[in-house]
Amino acid sequence: PKDDFYNRINNLKQSLPEKSEAEVLVALMRLTHSISDGHTSFPLWGRELNSFPFSVKIFNGDAYIARTTIQYKSLLGAKLISINHVLSETIMESMREITPFTENQYSSAVRVAEYMTKAEVLKGLGFLPKIETTPVEFEISGKRKVLQLEPAKNLKID
Repeated sequence: PKDDFYNRINNLKQSLPEKSEAEVLVALMRLTHSISDGHTSFPLWGRELNSFPFSVKIFNGDAYIARTTIQYKSLLGAKLISINHVLSETIMESMREITPFTENQYSSAVRVAEYMTKAEVLKGLGFLPKIETTPVEFEISGKRKVLQLEPAKNLKID
């Protein structure tokens, strides 16, 4: 395991010229997550990341809008179906493989919810080609709705 870890570090170093900043970010998150110690991580503290104008909570394996900007208040309680045509289940599965501070299913759900609205992380995972206006699908009262949302920094989400 130790040799494998160092091999992955060396492979990452060699691939740096071909990787975007978002891909490097996710690679470092994945690398530290592979240690399987919730206290060893590559957190994104202090980084100004672009976020979609909502946050989610995970209930029974589905992501629901828990907070949002005033403009999108009507989304509160909606189920998140997809971001850029990628199902939220697929996004959550990939997030579980990289999120920091994950020690069990409960901390995993909290961290996945925290990171799945971060555009740089989604881009690094290959779910967004660019950080730009993106189709996001919701289910509200049994009806599907697609909005074109733009990730931004410093959003006021209440």
